[in-house]
Amino acid sequence: MATKDEVRRVLRCEPAPPGGRPLFLPAVYEHKAFFLDDTPSHVSRDADLLARAVLAEYAALQPDALTIGLDVYNLEAEAAGCLVTFYEGDDTSIPGIRPGDHVVNQSTDFASRPIPNPLRDGRMPVNIEATRRVVAELGGDVWIRGALSGPFSLAVSLMGAEEFFLCCWDSPDASKRLLEYCTAIIKEFGAAYVDAGAEVILFDSQASPDLLSPKMYREYVLPFTRRSSSTSSSSACATCR
Repeated sequence: MATKDEVRRVLRCEPAPPGGRPLFLPAVYEHKAFFLDDTPSHVSRDADLLARAVLAEYAALQPDALTIGLDVYNLEAEAAGCLVTFYEGDDTSIPGIRPGDHVVNQSTDFASRPIPNPLRDGRMPVNIEATRRVVAELGGDVWIRGALSGPFSLAVSLMGAEEFFLCCWDSPDASKRLLEYCTAIIKEFGAAYVDAGAEVILFDSQASPDLLSPKMYREYVLPFTRRSSSTSSSSACATCR
């Protein structure tokens, strides 16, 4: 595997040394359960299973980075009040926020809404504990990333896609208040990952070019992404899975 310094060199877009190889940096999510012959719903709710799945992924793939996360876009939203559907038995469906189950709207007073505690609320503690176990097992030189939702994608989860996109057009101030709230949640979760020994990576699929113009990206995504990713000196951002 590449060292952390080699990964950081790539993130800084520095040229590879002579004879260097391309890094293998997959982001494996619900398929982690495959390595344990288990289901995403089961593994995603158990810190021990999640840690074992990450270690099994490491043994099978030998990637240059590992990601702690399974149903990535659900955790922050669930901790903030959304309900997630899980599947029992042998059902390998991916957990997801229940359709229509959104907890904020344009008139929500975000200043009065609590910020979820990553050590207590929802399944955030599952990922943090799994991180601690993987870090303890693999030592300090493997690049381990805690998966975070990007602010724009979290806003979509909390408000609903159609309502939030309309909010950006009809009520920019309200949409930015929601994005500030999402940024605060992500920073807390990211700081907990860092405390557990990992770095962080943001995934923001709802902010893809198919959905947003460059102007909207500069106004509604980039400023909040920059603030969210400040939880680590070596974070990365991906706009699609």
